[in-house]
Formats: sequence, C-alpha cells, structure tokens
Amino acid sequence: MRTRGLLLIVALLLLGAAPSGRADQSDPAAVAKAKEMLAVSRQLQTLDAILVPISQSMEGLLERANPGREKDVREFMLKYYLPEVHKRLPEIGDLMAELWARYFTAAELDQLILFYKSDIGQKVVSLQPRLFQDGMQLGTDWGERVAREALLKMEPELKNRGLKSPNI
Repeated sequence: MRTRGLLLIVALLLLGAAPSGRADQSDPAAVAKAKEMLAVSRQLQTLDAILVPISQSMEGLLERANPGREKDVREFMLKYYLPEVHKRLPEIGDLMAELWARYFTAAELDQLILFYKSDIGQKVVSLQPRLFQDGMQLGTDWGERVAREALLKMEPELKNRGLKSPNI
C-alpha cells in the first residue's frame, strides 16, 4: 500500500543516518541530547510540514471509499484528521529521541547538535521539507519510467506467457 511506503520514507528521512550499533540500550543523558538534536534540527517541524502531502494518500483512500464525496473528504481531512495527527507529533518526538539514544552516545549527539547549529547544518534543516518533496517526485518519476521501460522490453515474454501488459 502506498501509504505504508510513504510512512517508511518519512521514518527514514527522520532517522537521517545509519545506526552505529548501540541498539541494546538508551542512556537517559543520550535521550536528553537526542531531544535537543531533534529540536535544533527541527525534525518534528519538518515532519509537520510534510504531513499534508503524505496525508494525500489517506485522502485518496477515503475518496475511493466515498465516491462523489471528495469535498466532504477534504473537509474531514482538514478539520479533523490533520489536526489530530499534528497534535500527536510530540509522541513521535519522544519515540525518535529514544531511538536515536539507542544508536548514538551523548557525545555523538553533541557532535550532531554542533553540526545542525552550523551554517551548513541550518541549510540542511531549511531544505529538508523541499528535499523530501523533490525526492518523492524524483522517485515516483524514476519508478514509473523504469517500470514502463522494463515492461516494454519484456513485452514479448509477457505475450509468450499469455499475459497482457498494463497501460502505463
């Protein structure tokens, strides 16, 4: 389902880096540093900013379940669904801090905090929502192109097997 894929991409975006192997524990000092790092990197604000495009998948599911009621679905999304998700962002912040603290020491998190406070770190922070949106579009366009080219290349084999190629 596309919604799960988008949520996975968001999770990967928010995690930002590969873990370094400390998956068995989370030190309270590291949790505190992780919360500071998440704040200085504005990751929850980034997530908040990309909730609307991500929620479009949910909106599409609701529209398909309620044909002809697109206006009602849109109103529901804006008035109820998105505010509920926005309200619950602190939950994911706490979970993310615990996660980061399992993989990074307090000292390593201090280094990340220094990076995010630097000029280049702030540039990364300011561009995160745009990079995510552009990356999603890039991935979608690439995936559609590769799928179309692969099916075209393999059309003789599809016909040989009695299969029809989809119109993409």
